[in-house]
Amino acid sequence: MGIFAKKPSGNRSTSGTSSPRVAQRGVTRLERDVIVHREGEVGDYRLLLAKTPTNEAAIKALLIKNPSLHCLVTKNLEVFAVKPKLQSSPAQALNHIVAMCKKLLDGQAVQLYYVSETIFQSYLEGLSKAQNTGIAMLDNEKINQLFTEAIRQKASDIHIRYRESEAIILFRVNQLLRPHEIVEASTAKRIITAMFNTTKGGKDFSMQQSIDTSFKYNTESGAEFMVRANSSPEKRGVTVVSRIRNTKDLLPLELAGYTANQLAHLRHITDKHQGLLLITGPTNSGKSTTLTTIMAHIPREYAVCEVADPIEVVLPNVSHFEVANDNDNEMDRVMKDMVRQDPDYLIVGEIRSQQTAHAATSLAYAGTSVMTTMHTNSIAAAFPRAIKLGMERDDLAVDGFLNGVVSQNLVPILCPDCKRPSMAKPNLSAEDNKRASDHYGEIFEGHQVYYRNFSGCESCRHTGVKGITLIAEVLEMSKDVRKLVARKEYYLISEYMEDKGIYTKHSHAAHKVMQGIFDPTLVEDKIDPFRRRDVDAAIRAGVVNA
Repeated sequence: MGIFAKKPSGNRSTSGTSSPRVAQRGVTRLERDVIVHREGEVGDYRLLLAKTPTNEAAIKALLIKNPSLHCLVTKNLEVFAVKPKLQSSPAQALNHIVAMCKKLLDGQAVQLYYVSETIFQSYLEGLSKAQNTGIAMLDNEKINQLFTEAIRQKASDIHIRYRESEAIILFRVNQLLRPHEIVEASTAKRIITAMFNTTKGGKDFSMQQSIDTSFKYNTESGAEFMVRANSSPEKRGVTVVSRIRNTKDLLPLELAGYTANQLAHLRHITDKHQGLLLITGPTNSGKSTTLTTIMAHIPREYAVCEVADPIEVVLPNVSHFEVANDNDNEMDRVMKDMVRQDPDYLIVGEIRSQQTAHAATSLAYAGTSVMTTMHTNSIAAAFPRAIKLGMERDDLAVDGFLNGVVSQNLVPILCPDCKRPSMAKPNLSAEDNKRASDHYGEIFEGHQVYYRNFSGCESCRHTGVKGITLIAEVLEMSKDVRKLVARKEYYLISEYMEDKGIYTKHSHAAHKVMQGIFDPTLVEDKIDPFRRRDVDAAIRAGVVNA
């Protein structure tokens, strides 16, 4: 009986077994050896482009003989097809193909994915474009392998350094950049070209100009990742960096690394229904993740709009507006539209221009709660940066406009199974390692300081680190802080926070060093060197926040 001939009939016991037609997570099992995935489960044609077609001659011949059957059979014998009409010639051909796959799989279930005609046509167009530009399907398979391995290792970025004769590919995992593999320059060029030519907007890759693009990457398990890629010319070739983010992975703020007191202040800031929240930090500091998590927890009774480039996470209660940050006119138009959208909350991916800063200011004054990110390395630095981008110091200092500022960094967590009680950096002599250990011993006097084991262990894949977490400072605006801003005494904000028992990034980091979570040298890769006062401030903040 063909799988499209008729539905299984008869009543069967549900005790211990599934009905032959039970829907579960978008899957219908029609026969013992065939699992059918409903149309809509494959939402992006690039998932098909990433597949390598089968080399089975009989299957290829059958597909050629039946051009009206829109079907892709992969080398793993997965079947992607536009659902044909019952008892038609394409339906009979698909039955035959599935039967052939069942035989080749020797008892394993055939995965049959129905796709829409639109998805399949987009796949054919993308395939044609790849072939016309000399990009073989092998390159798409290489891209698939590259991203699959990066995701498996939980990499946040892929770096491809293309040079004259070869290219090195690196992964950034737990904030540390590590070599992954070296490939021939010709292979790397085809990978990069395929990445840019088959992604959003079909942007043509060029070695001579900087290019930005973004696209979604779907894993075979169905997970969806947003990739932002930038290619920049380099003297010997080109460097490509791709940022990877799981679109479904929302880290609860309670697990991000904030203290309980910081979370309480952050919630108090975000509960306000007008005014501005700035979340700051350098590149790759988790700003967007924090902002998205806050956005996801806004109650559904409020109107929420997001303006970003690109939209990384789509949420059911949010209206998302994607606009290129480098297009000032378009950004200005969209931000003006936001006034007519009547949002209670406006999430702006990043403030980069005066137009965006002015529009955010107007909306914050008009009764909207505006939340956005900015590139600075401390709360104190956020004020001159905001002024440089077009905000007025008087606005930043007035009551009711700026509600609070957050600054954060991500720091690698020491592997608890192999961390060392003394420093042993391989690029330092034994004498220099001892001198450095003594230095931190004086700063953190009375507390055991642990260091990274550069040999690592099986638990941490021999890296010495296992995960990342935040160091942060969260400041609610107060009358005293507004006075400092009005007098341009931004440099005194950290001192004010220490006196009030509020964690700065330095005291927060010092607290985690004393807990054995951080290697102080890995913290100092992100922020200024520790001082004894940071330890004292950490102890004082711990007492105040207890």
